[in-house]
Amino acid sequence: MSKCRRILNGAFLVVLVIASMAAIGQEKNEKFVLDFDRSRHGTGDMNGIIVNLQYSKRFARRFDWYGDLGFSIHDLVRLNDNPNNPAKNEIYERRYVTAGLQLGGGIAFRPITGKNEFSIQLGPLVRYQSSSLPVSSGILYPEFTKLPFMVEQVQHMDEPFRTFNVGARLRLAYYYTFSRNIIIGANANLQTDTYGDVIHGYGLSVGKRF
Repeated sequence: MSKCRRILNGAFLVVLVIASMAAIGQEKNEKFVLDFDRSRHGTGDMNGIIVNLQYSKRFARRFDWYGDLGFSIHDLVRLNDNPNNPAKNEIYERRYVTAGLQLGGGIAFRPITGKNEFSIQLGPLVRYQSSSLPVSSGILYPEFTKLPFMVEQVQHMDEPFRTFNVGARLRLAYYYTFSRNIIIGANANLQTDTYGDVIHGYGLSVGKRF
């Protein structure tokens, strides 16, 4: 009887190991995620969006490595009115735009795994940026210039219109995996670079495991 029990216990252990290996083999270790974020560019407090595509792959039980490609665009509108203008109350609108393309990567720690997943990501990035934002600007009104129209005074000094910088990015993400390995989630992110720009945002994530 004891020999039969040992055989049954051994058989149960083998079945358990095989089932565990099969479960691990079926678990999806890779995923693509696309972020649509509302964001704010700290330089000039410009509002805009970030779209980011990320690929990640698990290399340990709670760790992934990832690479991502992102695009951002932010704009700023400044209105200047002159109620003291004796001719008429004129409103002058100035618009500035900053756009960037960036490539990043790093390590993601997943303290919560499974259908509900939480990910903490940190890594370096390189960013190309083009901006029309001046160092300073102002409006000169007709009562001072004696011209029949307002004049904008813009100073760019030695500030470049295009920059190429390195930086770092922190991203927090929550994912829920539906049937067919479809991912829906939310994220928040913060980044800075050697040019001194700070960009932060939050939004929705969609993706797929495979």
